[in-house]
Amino acid sequence: MLLSLYQSVFESLGFEVLATSSPNEALEHLSSHGVDVAILDYDMPEMDGGALASMIKDQCPMLPVILYSGNPFIPHVARRWVDAICAKAAPRAELLATIDRLSQNAQREKNNRLRTFTPSSNH
Repeated sequence: MLLSLYQSVFESLGFEVLATSSPNEALEHLSSHGVDVAILDYDMPEMDGGALASMIKDQCPMLPVILYSGNPFIPHVARRWVDAICAKAAPRAELLATIDRLSQNAQREKNNRLRTFTPSSNH
């Protein structure tokens, strides 16, 4: 029910949301949809957010991953796989600013890679 609420809030802000409570479904979404940012909870029934973040980074290393959690005790090993951590108790504006910042950074990196690896006709 909480996931549906988050989905509705983000959609009302203009985001297209692919929501699931299953980490395995989340990984399937990555391979079948264009995803700009992954937002994960740390406490999930099948695996923790750190484990899912590591699997996401294996599959999509440049995809920004945000850990959005109410758990104040996120292990250091989980932190190495995420680009940002936002507390659920923080104002929503903090999460939105983090999404915006990471999306812009990812787009800049993507554009830089395209410029760097553009084939030259001067061979």
